[in-house]
Amino acid sequence: MAREREFVEEGIRKADIKEFLRDSLQKAKFGGVDIRRTALRTRMIIYAERPGLIIGRRGRNIKDLTDALQERYGFENLQIEVEEISIPELNPHIMASRIAAMLKAGRPFRRSAFINLDKIMEAGAQGVEIIISGKIRGERAKSVRFAKGTITKCGEPAKQVLQGLAVADLKQGMMGIKVKIMPPGIRMPDHLDFEALQEKARAGEASKVAAEAAAVGGEAEEKLGEAAPEESVGEGAAPVTSEGKEQEGSPEASGEAQEGSQAGPDDSAGNESGGKEGEEKEGEDSGA
Repeated sequence: MAREREFVEEGIRKADIKEFLRDSLQKAKFGGVDIRRTALRTRMIIYAERPGLIIGRRGRNIKDLTDALQERYGFENLQIEVEEISIPELNPHIMASRIAAMLKAGRPFRRSAFINLDKIMEAGAQGVEIIISGKIRGERAKSVRFAKGTITKCGEPAKQVLQGLAVADLKQGMMGIKVKIMPPGIRMPDHLDFEALQEKARAGEASKVAAEAAAVGGEAEEKLGEAAPEESVGEGAAPVTSEGKEQEGSPEASGEAQEGSQAGPDDSAGNESGGKEGEEKEGEDSGA
């Protein structure tokens, strides 16, 4: 039970610090605080739209603020850092203080809420919710809600929704302003990126078409290889026809023709003598 009380007391203390900084840094447009504790010191980061007013000339204002926080809340070795808010329209504390300032100036609450609602959405927020509570009209207090875009109320994405509070002290009483902003970049669990899916589908189709083209090209090459005739590629081999004879004009055929022409005279003489001997033998046989 003592552990639970420590958590409750710590939460109350942080809320008190935020309220103190919001009241003392109204001109600087206070945008929130982040407290980080280490073993050696306590580091406090203050976010503001106009950080120069917090630092002051030669750091005089920030020294006074450090002394006041150490004396009031008992911080030891407190180190304060100031960071400028780049887009004030996405900070709920600043927008809530702007609505409170417009209400103090006497502007209608609906007009004030819708003007800031459009500014927040134009800055790139995914969703906005503004709740104004108090004696808006009449003696009875009520709450009016203005919303635009998408705001998550539960689950893990709801932890990333930014929330800011402000109070406007009017003649009819106190009015509270609560602003919730869902910043850009939060990805919902059921979010589908249709452009990415289309690109993925196109890439898949392109790879499929390329694979089919490669397969068709391989089949065509195989068919051409089967249709081409087989030729001997040996050195000095003459091309052979379907009848198994050597083609005319080959080196071996021309060589044989030349040898036959050189041996022509001797062969013709031998043939003539053989013919005469044959005729004489035939005459003798017939005489007998």
